[in-house]
Amino acid sequence: MTAKECRAFLDRWDELTFRAPEAGRAHAAEGLARVERLGNPPELHARAVTFMGCSLRLCDPRRALAVLDRALAIYRRQGAAAAPGRQMLLDEADTRRRLSLVHRDLAALGHQDHRDRALDETDRAFKLCVALGDREGAARCQLARATIHIRFDEYLPGLRVLLPALPDLQGSYSIAAAHNVKTALLWSRRRGIPIPKDLRRLALTRSIRLVRLAPSSRERWVDTPASGSHGRRKKTPEDALWRWNLAIFLEEDRRYHDALRVLLTARDDLAALGMPLYVAEIALDVAPLYARFGMWDKVRGVAAEAVRLLGDFPGSAQAVAAYGLWAQAIEAEDHEHLARLAAACGTALGQLHDAPLQ
Repeated sequence: MTAKECRAFLDRWDELTFRAPEAGRAHAAEGLARVERLGNPPELHARAVTFMGCSLRLCDPRRALAVLDRALAIYRRQGAAAAPGRQMLLDEADTRRRLSLVHRDLAALGHQDHRDRALDETDRAFKLCVALGDREGAARCQLARATIHIRFDEYLPGLRVLLPALPDLQGSYSIAAAHNVKTALLWSRRRGIPIPKDLRRLALTRSIRLVRLAPSSRERWVDTPASGSHGRRKKTPEDALWRWNLAIFLEEDRRYHDALRVLLTARDDLAALGMPLYVAEIALDVAPLYARFGMWDKVRGVAAEAVRLLGDFPGSAQAVAAYGLWAQAIEAEDHEHLARLAAACGTALGQLHDAPLQ
């Protein structure tokens, strides 16, 4: 195996781990073994150590911290010995970004001193990416910074950082961004935090529009139409999440008919993709819009479907109970308590699945 082939193997870690987390550690271990067979060149060694540290983040964040510090030490030694090339500097920035996520997780476990360290590492990584002209790397740093804010319930600062970076995120990072935007929007709503007009404008006129028109989210017609067409949209979880986010921004902008139309297409896609938890969660946004138009039969139908979908889901007793109370309030057309009960449903559902935080 050549150094180039080894590097390509190592860099498959992100997409592989995003879709199959249990495979990440084995891939990182194999990467270290391959680098060792090549004589542990510093650039590859540091990269392999970085991925091993990332593989430990969820199960042992303290150990992950130590391993990622080892990777940074390799970069520092290489920088002291010779002027590092652009790629090595970008790799160091990437390691710092990943290190910030470990500090974030430790801070979320109650070690508050790690919060400032998390923000400091993302800031250093971001500045390095900007200096080197790496827009995608800089966007990944902004995603990391946004997840720090969102993890600590700072939803508007998270959106303010993340929305401008959306068009530069690709692959699993774009999916993670969609989940984090959704988390920030839904919890802002449940806690009565309005989305400022400038953020709504940014999302509706640029960020989400550009993401949804990207080639990766489109599917060309067999007979390519005239220029200007973006093809038909793919029915993917990522696209459904972006449509959900778009609908919330449209509703915040008081474009209620547009919001309901987009929200229903997202709901239909999530149902077709076999994602019952998301279908149940999106019901909390569909129902109020139906109610706004006085369509109470549809409101009751959405609520009943959500309760039914959760009924057979393992470990969902608390969520089913919360949704049951929400459905009862809908049946009684009890407007006063619907928002509070919807927030309780969201909390119960959050214990069944969490948004992936890259």
